[in-house]
Amino acid sequence: MANHSFQETLLVETVFLFRPLQEITNPAEALKLLNALGYNVPLAELNNNINFSISKFNNLTAGALLVVNAATDKDRLKEALKLLPVLKEVFIELNNLVNSIQNGFTTASQFFQQAPVDKLPIRLIDHLIYLYLFRRQPKLFGIFYLLGILDEEILVVNPYQRDGTIKSIKWERITGYFTEPGNIINELYNWDNDFNSDKFLERFLMFLKVMAIPGGIYKQSANVKKALGNMTSDLNELRLPVLQNGIYPETYSMLGINLTPAEAIQKEPAEAEPEKKKGLAVIPYFVGSTQTTFDINEKWEALLSASLTLDAGLGLILRPPFAIEI
Repeated sequence: MANHSFQETLLVETVFLFRPLQEITNPAEALKLLNALGYNVPLAELNNNINFSISKFNNLTAGALLVVNAATDKDRLKEALKLLPVLKEVFIELNNLVNSIQNGFTTASQFFQQAPVDKLPIRLIDHLIYLYLFRRQPKLFGIFYLLGILDEEILVVNPYQRDGTIKSIKWERITGYFTEPGNIINELYNWDNDFNSDKFLERFLMFLKVMAIPGGIYKQSANVKKALGNMTSDLNELRLPVLQNGIYPETYSMLGINLTPAEAIQKEPAEAEPEKKKGLAVIPYFVGSTQTTFDINEKWEALLSASLTLDAGLGLILRPPFAIEI
């Protein structure tokens, strides 16, 4: 199959962007979407005469398939050109749907008076882009999620806005990484004050998964806790295996890197050294095991096993603002 042009690819990906809206055909499904956008709407509040369907969406989907399956470049271009007016009609219907939902409440509706209905369009666009990147562009999703461009907004609770968070896209952080990257990191992970290691490790793990890189979150070992002088038990750490050999548990070895939180060290009154804020330690680790059996006599067999774990040796500790310890 020949390569698709940028315009053809854009048309096809636009179909996938708006695919979640294809499922909205009745008030119950609209309420489900509104809940995902943070709104808590009683079904009785929503007028039944709102048209939730986007009739041209099926035409857009069918046209995109024709573009993908076209045999020649000429045929693909022909089908792509047919999609342009259909795409325009979909955008018109989408705009009408948003306006219908915004205006689909009676004047006396408490929802209309208390809920931030004016934020519905931007919340919807953020939601669609967030889902599209997760489903169609997972590697790009992982990068943006780690950088905090894809984020979550904490909702202010009221009777018509649910508790929790909604998907949000922080467009301003894209330019912020070129101008004031330190401020973005502080806003996202609270690096300069009380580093949110759990949030960082959770997002970094997501990044590893979409990049097909092995890794997992485990509880900080007693050896690492003691070596770093941490006081809190069961802190989370992220382990990334680099080299593996053998079959567990017979003869097995693993060399990897451990990303683990280093808690703040409070200064004593007699010490001149300033407080060391919470940071992140990067420590190599090695795990090995061996297991063998041998016969003692015709009825008895002995099992000999040994294991070795080295996870608290030489490493680097990064602390705010830009301090490195060995």
